[in-house]
Amino acid sequence: MLNDVSLLVVEDDPSNMQLLVFTFNMYEAKASYAQSGLEAIAALSESHEYDIILTDIQMPRMDGYALFREIRTRPAWSNIPIIALTANVMPNDRKLMNETGFDGFIEKPIDIEGLPDKILEVIEHWKKTHSTHPGPPPETPQAVSYPPNSSATLSSTP
Repeated sequence: MLNDVSLLVVEDDPSNMQLLVFTFNMYEAKASYAQSGLEAIAALSESHEYDIILTDIQMPRMDGYALFREIRTRPAWSNIPIIALTANVMPNDRKLMNETGFDGFIEKPIDIEGLPDKILEVIEHWKKTHSTHPGPPPETPQAVSYPPNSSATLSSTP
């Protein structure tokens, strides 16, 4: 299902990382892993051929928000959608993720069965809203939340 998708996964918690490694191996994704924001920057510097980035929000030294901002300042990386991985999904957390510009978020604990669909949904949404071909302007980008029954959908516009 994800065998044509190249991911960069940034997660500092060993048990969450183990679950993500297992999941992406099961779905045959091409995944690279970093245990910190700084390691993610190094991985992106070596190869920015990722279709999507999943990043934990709460990490030491460089959290997910700082990593997001750093990625978006680099033109070579600015075309990669980024999903936040977080256990913090209260309204103020959602608002901050929205204001930061994340393309979606996944709640922890992670539902491994729904994860591939979520990733593909964000990639497809990104392609539709960040098209470079001429034509009518794209729809206003809106981040998508997961799980799908979540009561709030994030919008990337304030």
